[in-house]
Amino acid sequence: EGVHFETRRCIDILAETGDISRVMVAGHLAAHRSTLQMLADILGRPVVPYRHVSPAAIGAAFLAAPHLLQAQRHHSEAPIMPSEASRSYERHYKDYCRLFPTIAGAGGMS
Repeated sequence: EGVHFETRRCIDILAETGDISRVMVAGHLAAHRSTLQMLADILGRPVVPYRHVSPAAIGAAFLAAPHLLQAQRHHSEAPIMPSEASRSYERHYKDYCRLFPTIAGAGGMS
């Protein structure tokens, strides 16, 4: 949950410059539906699993030639939508954001 909260914090910052209506997930995480559901609930956005044998290479190709993305859509699955649990996670996320300065400051301590 903590990793997903931090992912949301980063996405929320990115969303300040443009709408982020869904998140595409690749790699090993894309194979775990329950984890993807938790991520969708925490992000409050649809999460689309993208299953490809080499998502990093495909991602680099998309950056180099965005028009290729249309040809690869068949590898992605139906989006996983946020569930009712999203409301509960919203409360926990607000607590996380409130505590973040303390949490981030503790990382450098031994």
